[in-house]
Amino acid sequence: KKFIVYLEADELLRIYNHNFSNENSHLALYRDWLCFGAFTSLRFSDIGRLEKKDVRDDYFEITTKKDSDPVKIELNKYSRAIINRYRKSPFAKKKVLPPVHNAVLNKYLKDIGEICEVNTIITKTHYEGTRRIEESKPKYEFITSHTGRKTFICLALSMGIPPTTVMAWSGHESYEDMKPYIRITDQAKADAMAAVTVNNPEKDDAVLAEVDAKLVEIGVYDAPTEPGTMDKLLNAGLKGLNDLTYMVFGPKGFFDFYYDKIAK
Repeated sequence: KKFIVYLEADELLRIYNHNFSNENSHLALYRDWLCFGAFTSLRFSDIGRLEKKDVRDDYFEITTKKDSDPVKIELNKYSRAIINRYRKSPFAKKKVLPPVHNAVLNKYLKDIGEICEVNTIITKTHYEGTRRIEESKPKYEFITSHTGRKTFICLALSMGIPPTTVMAWSGHESYEDMKPYIRITDQAKADAMAAVTVNNPEKDDAVLAEVDAKLVEIGVYDAPTEPGTMDKLLNAGLKGLNDLTYMVFGPKGFFDFYYDKIAK
């Protein structure tokens, strides 16, 4: 079974919003490398290859190292903010982010995770011959340059975004390659739905009201629904608020909407 370490949405935002200053100021760049991968799905090598000329107003386009066709990835406000942060950096030159070494990034990401208290204990299992070996550590010990991309894929799937759409962003060509991610996010999706529909009805209604206003604005219908209409949405074939918000706001707006709600 593939061992996948990814950040939960609140962990990602905690790292993204952390103010690295004084003796830890050097960690800010490495934080941005992690977060940029988590908000775009790019591999470490592809982030390093991304140039300012590849970036448009609402998206960037890149031919990734493992693909021959260009991939178009929409920007959300988080990835755009990271790009803007280094737009005039003399260290970035023509690149979107100043370059870093993979080994140094991996070292500092563990420091970042520890500082931001990404310390849930997780267990990695592997075999030496027939002997089963379990290794339990705080999550930050397992964070590497691959974690950003894995975070994007897992969170996108747990939000309810169709695997085919996630594959278009991530560059996965085989549905088989997505199965390990789908398997580990099934429970996360169930937990998220339970939190929205059962444990937090006031937030549920508030989110619906915001989505209603958008639906009216774009002319889907003339008047907002009454508060507490989750049952109607479910009966209409939507799996929940994530499906509805993705339908209404599209891929770029969906991520802004989703992470803003987490942040609140």
